[in-house]
Amino acid sequence: MIALYPLLAGWVTVWSSTAAPDAELIDVRVAGDVMLGRFAGRVIERKGADVIFRDVRSLFVGADLVFANLESPLTRREIVLPGPYRFTANPQLAEGLGLFDGLSVENNHALDAGRPGLVDSVEALERAGIAALTREARVFEIRGRTLRVAAFDFTEGRLPEGAADLVLVHWGVEYGAVVSAQRDLAELLVANGAKLIAGAHPHVMQPVQEIRSSAKQGLVAYSLGNLVFDQPHRGLVMRALFGARGVVRVDLATVELVQTLPRIPKAEVFGFDGKFFSVKALLPPKPARTAKLAVDLRGDGAPLDVTLNRGVVRVEERGALRWMNEDRAWQVKKMEAGDPDRDGRLEVLLLVEKNGGTHPFVMGERRGRFRIIWGGSATARPILDLALGDFDGDAREELAVLDGEGELSIWRWYTWGFEEIARSAVSRYRTVDAIDLDEDGRDELVVRQGLTSRETNPP
Repeated sequence: MIALYPLLAGWVTVWSSTAAPDAELIDVRVAGDVMLGRFAGRVIERKGADVIFRDVRSLFVGADLVFANLESPLTRREIVLPGPYRFTANPQLAEGLGLFDGLSVENNHALDAGRPGLVDSVEALERAGIAALTREARVFEIRGRTLRVAAFDFTEGRLPEGAADLVLVHWGVEYGAVVSAQRDLAELLVANGAKLIAGAHPHVMQPVQEIRSSAKQGLVAYSLGNLVFDQPHRGLVMRALFGARGVVRVDLATVELVQTLPRIPKAEVFGFDGKFFSVKALLPPKPARTAKLAVDLRGDGAPLDVTLNRGVVRVEERGALRWMNEDRAWQVKKMEAGDPDRDGRLEVLLLVEKNGGTHPFVMGERRGRFRIIWGGSATARPILDLALGDFDGDAREELAVLDGEGELSIWRWYTWGFEEIARSAVSRYRTVDAIDLDEDGRDELVVRQGLTSRETNPP
């Protein structure tokens, strides 16, 4: 069953089948562009080929098969095609590509050193035990089951030869959004039997989408961005679980490029002075996200126990229940103790999911009763995370919110509700916490990167 294939740390599930899965699945990982030439090649040759995937190797542990697009021919021959953006790489660097079972050699750089250069590249891969993926489907056998994998370059108008379960396609517009030609071709490939399509060439991340064509179903990841490249653009690693009838689940993990090499994104720290955000050169710890708080809700110096377990919040006093979720439909995703309404009394801020929406609620004690003292309407964008902190040093707390586009905003209590006072120009964040890292009396915003709704839900 699929329970044997749990969601791995650092991954986000973006699609799953409603059908009952097979008892055993094939675990396939697919990444984007791998370019070992130009400045990237100089960095790798200086540091050694064994460092290329050192910081992201955990994203490939447990995979049955791993594939990507090789953007640079592995040859010492001279570049013969005109243009400033032509790549070749040292054939010996193939030794550092042992992570892969197959690499596509169907792209707009395959012939940068002519056909002899392409032959050199294919031979270097084969010597390293890596399949050179082309328009002719290659068959991989895993535990008695087969997976047909093909690759082709649509930027040159080429189409694959025959049917394949997984198709790696070079297409689209560099640094742009998905175009209609990609959607049309995805439908054609699914109609021809493709279960999963993995795109490269745009160098930026594009959405994953379900495709139905000619009574057949498949999935397309329009662009996985970069995995190794001398560009700052981030990329995706896709984990696809294949059953006998096709893909049963797709997970995604982000990677960022630092001096051309991939790594798993780390946290970042921002300060806020009441108007503007600023990057702080502080080392952020991993915040302790507790499911239990001690909060003096009555203001009498006797804290009560507030716990969060499986979406349900309970307020207890010496073991006696004083309050819990007021509606069974609620799923509380996070709780924060503080004074969000600035009335001088402690409350608990709740991030509540109900009826398909997200709501910020404030729970406290008034006139001897524990209850929701303020409830916000469903937000226009879903709330991914929130935190309370005194970010501007005025001795009063503000509310930090991460919405479904990964954008960070700051809100302040005003009369009877929150009003937005600032929104960051940065985005693509998944979690936020408030911590006074430098002990200056002002909380910093510790944010961690991840997928936004634009990556997980195509327009």
